[in-house]
Amino acid sequence: MRTEYGEFFFLFAVALGAVSAFFFFSKNNGPEGALCAMVRFPSGAQIKCELASTPSRHALGLMFRRELPADRGMLFVFGEEGDRTFWMKNTFIPLDMVFIGNDRRVRKIFNGVPPFSEGMKDEDLPRAGAPSSRYVLEISSGAAAAGGLGEGGRLAISYFREAKDCAFLP
Repeated sequence: MRTEYGEFFFLFAVALGAVSAFFFFSKNNGPEGALCAMVRFPSGAQIKCELASTPSRHALGLMFRRELPADRGMLFVFGEEGDRTFWMKNTFIPLDMVFIGNDRRVRKIFNGVPPFSEGMKDEDLPRAGAPSSRYVLEISSGAAAAGGLGEGGRLAISYFREAKDCAFLP
């Protein structure tokens, strides 16, 4: 009988430790409950990002914006890797679009994607896309080159859940 209790408590302690470790180590690795993110390029350049991690935020993106500072962007986060295609519908600022895999390595960069123009037909809208992307980073045109970002580079992404860390948000 004593052995059964010992085994139970041992297994309980192991399970509790595993759950605790999961929450401790995943604290800054996912967008659940996050308000914003910081993306760090291999060069050390940093971009403060709004998050788009829901279908409605994915659809809205940076539409209707008239400006985007060079150190700001939007990070689109998807549940898993997949083929991603973005278009510039109602996006009035030129962008660099960075497609990123699960491993946080840059798959493809589209530099200087031209903005939307009034009267533009949907079939004429600029588009950018890449396979096997879990994240897409939209930043001001020229910011990728200015930050020394290239394909194959690995990005560091930190998520923040406190309003004080996201004071830059519009």
